[in-house]
Amino acid sequence: MSDIDYADDLLHYSLGVAAPRPALRYYDAVRMYFQGGEWNAAEMAEALREHGFPLADATSVLEFACGWGRVTRHLVHLLDRSRLTVSDVDPVAVQFVCNRLGVRGFPSAIDPRDLRHEERYDIILIVSLFSHLPLAAWGPWLGRLGELLEPGGALAFSTHGMHAFSVNVSDAEREAFEEVAEDFFYRSTNETRGRLSTDHYGLSYVAESRVRDLVRQNFPGSIVAACPRKLNGFQDVYVLERDAAPDRR
Repeated sequence: MSDIDYADDLLHYSLGVAAPRPALRYYDAVRMYFQGGEWNAAEMAEALREHGFPLADATSVLEFACGWGRVTRHLVHLLDRSRLTVSDVDPVAVQFVCNRLGVRGFPSAIDPRDLRHEERYDIILIVSLFSHLPLAAWGPWLGRLGELLEPGGALAFSTHGMHAFSVNVSDAEREAFEEVAEDFFYRSTNETRGRLSTDHYGLSYVAESRVRDLVRQNFPGSIVAACPRKLNGFQDVYVLERDAAPDRR
């Protein structure tokens, strides 16, 4: 366990959800925060293990878009923290996670072309980044993250699928979403309280067929598994494998 920084966007999201019980609001929010992070860590680890990539066997793991460590604080109980690296677009958040949880980290970037990092990892896992990216960012990020994987390594990430769209977005709210391409809906809103621009971080819902097209066009490998509603019974999880290095003989 570690303290939660009050700048953590997901703490504020939990506070908003917990508002119906004002006398217990902070208690409910913190409990929700810790439970959600624990569940997400376990669910991502399970998806990877079920498809041949157990965290316990990985020499190096990158948690990308780690935020303020909501999931990280539970990942350190699933693998040795010396094998875990974190990254986020907010360098202050990265420093907080590294200091509190004893992991390594590096700052990310808004544009994947600006990401300066040369290490490679056996596994990269991402909770709730692609569920917020506009369509134009998917291809560049799939390509750049693929470059950070060892040959034969795995990338696991979550998305809002069309089931989530049907149950989470009311008919009235759907007018606020733009169908930017077939089976891809985007809305310019996010929970970062203005910290991140909605030009590059909003709310997206995407069908599996569109995800498969984007992976095929941009990722140096293929989808090993599509796991509907794997995360919290709500978000879909995809496990991708980078192609093995070509034979140089």
